[in-house]
Amino acid sequence: MRLLLGSLILIPMVAVTQPLPTESGIEEPLCNIESDSLQYSGDATDYYAVATNLFGVSKRELRQATTNRGEAGRVAIKPGVRFGYRREMGPLTAASLRLSYAEGVANIEAGISTKGWYDVRIGGENLFSDANVVLAYEASTEQMPVCFYGLGFLAPRRNARTKYYRHISEAKLAYMQRAADNLWFGIGANYSFVRSRRMSRLGLEYLQEAGEVLNQIRTASIVGVIRYDSHRREDNVERGVRFTLMQAMHPNILTDYTHTLWHTSLRVDTYCPLWQGATWITDIVGELWSYHTPWLLWPSAGIDRRLRIYSYGSYVDRNMIAAHAVVRQHLYGPFGVEVWGGAANVFSKSIRWSQMLPSYGLGVRVNLGRGLMLGLGYGRGRAVDGVVIYVNEEF
Repeated sequence: MRLLLGSLILIPMVAVTQPLPTESGIEEPLCNIESDSLQYSGDATDYYAVATNLFGVSKRELRQATTNRGEAGRVAIKPGVRFGYRREMGPLTAASLRLSYAEGVANIEAGISTKGWYDVRIGGENLFSDANVVLAYEASTEQMPVCFYGLGFLAPRRNARTKYYRHISEAKLAYMQRAADNLWFGIGANYSFVRSRRMSRLGLEYLQEAGEVLNQIRTASIVGVIRYDSHRREDNVERGVRFTLMQAMHPNILTDYTHTLWHTSLRVDTYCPLWQGATWITDIVGELWSYHTPWLLWPSAGIDRRLRIYSYGSYVDRNMIAAHAVVRQHLYGPFGVEVWGGAANVFSKSIRWSQMLPSYGLGVRVNLGRGLMLGLGYGRGRAVDGVVIYVNEEF
């Protein structure tokens, strides 16, 4: 694994970044509709993102909230409407309403698509002790259509495509404590209900062949996290490091499943300025679940922003690792370009080199202002290629 990750970091290319989750759908970030271009969920490793990107809160808003602490009646209301597109979901639209006040924010969001996707979220965060303590909370329900080939690396090669709807309802609570300038420690508790709906007969046959017949699971988890974030943007370049390590336990006494489940999530992003207007970015992700974890919680290659060339549901297994690199170049005004490359591996017990999933391509980026970034690219992967569209990605 070390050799794999090390070699991919050295590849002089990098990935179009589309904020989609690397995890299975349990420990996910709080609120993703507005900040993640109406895409399905976000990164497990960003779940405890600590005020600077929970619910799209900018550093300026955080500073203002801290400065305005104690000013009675200081409330800002910010409505928003977004549009987007994703192959599995079709055209998307969502509306949001955010209330910012001296001690934090509250958020309401709802989205819908032409192909049966919907998402409703209510949540917020409160700041304490001069923003050195953050308490975040959220309740959500979401459904997304999934193109399904079965489980394991070989499934898309030997099985016909079918379809089902993945439904997730969750309640989340997170407490974060600043230990140093950029270092945070946190704990949290999640409750999730995950189920497959309208699974076709062919899909049921795929699951039976794999010995996975569960169609729903209720589970609660206890989560611990360490996060370091020194990432900064300066004059069209970026610098710094983001590191998040999360460990979650799903005790069998708190779920309707017979085994205690474990979930480990690791993410490391580095940002290094090159020549004028250029940034070199590397990204390493690991999503690991314990052996008895049911398929409903497994990660998929297509669920991750670096692997948007693969549709969610095409490569699904118990574990996933990925490593990518990106070079971004600012050109003129709001315009820029980027080149990306890397690979991922989904596996049950151990990595197989013959089953790597490459991803590479290039794209253009347009900064539309007010924190809105639009990207359009073309990518290739293993037996797949196509156009990638993304809005407000964060990589």
